[in-house]
Amino acid sequence: MSFKLGAPEMAFLLVNALSFWFTFVALLMGQRELSLDTMILGLHIVGIGSLLGAINFEVTTQNVCSTAVTLDQISMFVWISYLTSFWLDLYCFCC
Repeated sequence: MSFKLGAPEMAFLLVNALSFWFTFVALLMGQRELSLDTMILGLHIVGIGSLLGAINFEVTTQNVCSTAVTLDQISMFVWISYLTSFWLDLYCFCC
């Protein structure tokens, strides 16, 4: 995402790393011996990772587009990622 925008890095580097590790650890938690509660906890952790990644995409797009690139110059991938992140945040914070 940052490469498509021409930015050196994402806005929040630690959040970018945590969003990956939250997804990875939560997918490893699905074991047959454990109860359904552990699976639900894993799904919540995946949701937190997705939410952190969405916030990071939004902030990176807004910061770069306000300084270096105008909104009509960015690619379709960045537009779709930004809209998907916005819809995910809108759903999570409104419900």
